[in-house]
Amino acid sequence: MQGLHYLKGLKGFTLAEVLITLGIIGVVAAITIPSLINITQGKELEAQYKKAYSTLSQAVLRMNAEQGYIATWNSYSPCSTEFANVFNKYFVLYTNCGKSGCVSSLEKDEEGKDLGLKGYKSYTGRSSIAAAWFDDGQFISSDGTFVAINHCDQKNKITIGIDINGMKKHPNKIGHDFFLFQIQEDGKLLPMGAEGTTSNGWSGNPENFCSKTSTGGSNGFTCAYKASYDKDFFKNLPK
Repeated sequence: MQGLHYLKGLKGFTLAEVLITLGIIGVVAAITIPSLINITQGKELEAQYKKAYSTLSQAVLRMNAEQGYIATWNSYSPCSTEFANVFNKYFVLYTNCGKSGCVSSLEKDEEGKDLGLKGYKSYTGRSSIAAAWFDDGQFISSDGTFVAINHCDQKNKITIGIDINGMKKHPNKIGHDFFLFQIQEDGKLLPMGAEGTTSNGWSGNPENFCSKTSTGGSNGFTCAYKASYDKDFFKNLPK
């Protein structure tokens, strides 16, 4: 009886107090959850970037070793799929799209926009000139990775673009999930923007082509270099 009397004397929370508490929890969640999501997505992209860079580098090394000469711009017929058809043999292929078939064969998104390279945006989400570049061979590997080749203009050497999380997965932005690499005269594969890389798409300070303020169509072209040395790169991607 004494225990029952004690319980009757206890007071619970009022409805107003409960609502205030839930409101505070909601505000805290609204502040912290997006940040946690961004951190998680950033770590995932970082891991995918490192894997893609390693995969491409190993493929170039194997190709150079097996064919007996270094893959350079002069080693293959320019403006053709010759290089791409040799290079894709070092991947487990899902499909070989020819010069640019991955672009035209995909469905449109919910807004009616083309998926694939044509739908890719710059680093800050604006129109990108990348669509006009990578039409010298495209393929999709068995893990969904999309690889596209530029081998036409000698200044661009052999440039390889890779979507590290697949064509159909967003954000489809240059420097977020699509990165550029280039084969040098000594056979090394370097991230675009590193010393020795050259391009008609960018010139001068590579920092200017991986910028949160640039509105240019080449913005994002040198982000692969920045992603390779900046440990916080994927934490600070522009929205």
